[in-house]
Amino acid sequence: MHISFTTADAIIRAGLLHNTIPAKNTNRNTLISFFYTIESCMTAVVIIVIGVLTTVINLGTI
Repeated sequence: MHISFTTADAIIRAGLLHNTIPAKNTNRNTLISFFYTIESCMTAVVIIVIGVLTTVINLGTI
C-alpha cells in the first residue's frame, strides 16, 4: 500500500513539474535537474533521521 501511494505521488509530482515549466524554457533541463537533486538530498536526510530515531528509540524485534 505504501509503495502504491508513493508511486502515485511521484507520478503526480513529476507530471505537475513537467506541465508547469514551459517546453520552450531555456532553463527547463536545469530546473528539472535541480528539483530532482533537492529531492534526492531531502530523501537522504530523512533516511538518516529515521536511522537515528530507530537507534535512539530502539523499536526492538517485531
